[in-house]
Amino acid sequence: MAVCSGGTAVGPDAYEWSGSTGRIRALRTEWAALLETADIEKTIVGLMPEPSPLWEVAGWVNFELAKNVSEISQVLTRKANTPG
Repeated sequence: MAVCSGGTAVGPDAYEWSGSTGRIRALRTEWAALLETADIEKTIVGLMPEPSPLWEVAGWVNFELAKNVSEISQVLTRKANTPG
């Protein structure tokens, strides 16, 4: 979110697991607030292979988050259905 709100890009190693669904919900709220107030035509550098408008970056981020939630759900379902 830093680069989308005017900051500099942060590498993946700088992030840690949020630790709770509450924190994930808080991040979602921050992301939605950023998108409500941001200039969606602003060019974002450092998150995609080429500089891209924020609307494109936001679409990619939202898709990735939905995919990750789906993958987590599959793991939890398998775990719940594993005997033992």
